[in-house]
Amino acid sequence: MRTNWENLPIRIKLVLPMAAAMAAMLVALYVYLPRQHQLNLTEAYTREATRTAELFAAGVSYALEQHRFELMQRTMQSAKSNDNILYIAVVEPTGEPLVSYNPHNLTLPGVDSGDGSCIRTTASALIAQEPISGTAAEEIGHLLLGYSLRALNRQVEEVRLVATLITIGSFLLGLFLINRVSRRITQSLRLLSQEMKATLKTGCYTSKVPVLAHDEIGHLAGMFNEMISELMHRQQRMNESQQRYRELYEEVKKLNQLKTMFVSDASHHLRTPLTIIRGEVEVSLGKGRSPGEYRDTLQIVEDEAKHLSKIVENLLTLAKADSGNLIVAENYVDFSQVCEQQLRHADLVAKDKRVTIEHEIAKECLVDGDPNRLAEVVFNLLENAIKYTPGGQGIKVHLEQVGLNIILQVVDSGPGLPEKEFERIFERFYRVQHTQAQQKGSGLGLAICKSIIDAHGGDIRVASVVGKGSTFEIRLQRASNHPDSTDEPISQNNSLVTLNRNIISE
Repeated sequence: MRTNWENLPIRIKLVLPMAAAMAAMLVALYVYLPRQHQLNLTEAYTREATRTAELFAAGVSYALEQHRFELMQRTMQSAKSNDNILYIAVVEPTGEPLVSYNPHNLTLPGVDSGDGSCIRTTASALIAQEPISGTAAEEIGHLLLGYSLRALNRQVEEVRLVATLITIGSFLLGLFLINRVSRRITQSLRLLSQEMKATLKTGCYTSKVPVLAHDEIGHLAGMFNEMISELMHRQQRMNESQQRYRELYEEVKKLNQLKTMFVSDASHHLRTPLTIIRGEVEVSLGKGRSPGEYRDTLQIVEDEAKHLSKIVENLLTLAKADSGNLIVAENYVDFSQVCEQQLRHADLVAKDKRVTIEHEIAKECLVDGDPNRLAEVVFNLLENAIKYTPGGQGIKVHLEQVGLNIILQVVDSGPGLPEKEFERIFERFYRVQHTQAQQKGSGLGLAICKSIIDAHGGDIRVASVVGKGSTFEIRLQRASNHPDSTDEPISQNNSLVTLNRNIISE
């Protein structure tokens, strides 16, 4: 027998003892609860019947003392208010009923020969007996009260029925839960065994065992999962480290390329004016020249020195942008006044080249920023537009507020840009191939513009068509502390594309 029990599955070993213990407990509760409830109710009903009999006995005694038979009749009739009273009667010492209330015409029991109060119990009622005393404290009769146990018996039957249903339901539920728990335990063991075999066979550490319990078996499954997780985590960290090293290597490689390009472009742009200056000086010093020729040479040297100073100044500006110190002071700026002021400066340059400037500047376009840097951006864009616009043609400048955006557009009539150049023109030292020979420049102006606008939290973009001209657009956030500012969403109006289409149509 012992060998057969040991060979049984763990599930059966768990279910059978627990089911037997649970059944014994539920049967004990089924027997105990209804019986205990009946005893408690009987005790309560006994107290209630005794107290009611005492009250009626006192009322009858008072009526007899006062010789008021009608009062005694009303006292007896008041028993109608209590549904549990079956009958109430006043019996003389001889056993003859003096007065009674018996709506159901039940047979009245006899008087107990004992002295004092007493209570008797039958299957359906409690019989309370209470002595009635006269004026001289002598016993002149007894009061018999029949108190119904029908409600008590009904409650006991209901409790017995509920106890039966709860007992059966609890047993079935307990049996189901025990069976389910045991199945989950054995399932954990089975899955753990399968996963261990699969892991040892394939060497793959990605699968986990579901933890179906928090007992020793669940703890074992959890430890197995932790071991798998640790192996996976270490492998993932190793892969991430390798990826990070590759990214760092590519970044360092890119930085080295940028450094090489920067040094090459900077040296090229610095070498050109220096070569011109040196050449002019050497030619002038080679032989005697007239004052006019010396003046021409000095003029060339001055122009190249200015160009050289401009390149160095631009390089310092970009260095400040890289270090985050580009914006010196952030103030409340009227961008409309900044644009009008730079338009007056640019108008002098435009007249020398016979280029007209048409502008439409909205009033009180307020932003938060550095007025000097913003003025630098506006002048750079105007200078670029004038530089690439042929003589006799014009440029257009438009400033407006759209929602919470301040939008500035500068439209030129130059040679335009191919679409593939749109992003690269904001790179440092980059110049479009077909414009390098036409116009002199360092390729830093637009890069500086982008750095300044980025530092102000804005956006700069370009749209262009080859042979039709280009449109440069700046978007800045309107000043947040302006009294007229609202929380309306930023406009997504693509005015850049609209103006660019106008260029094409023209």
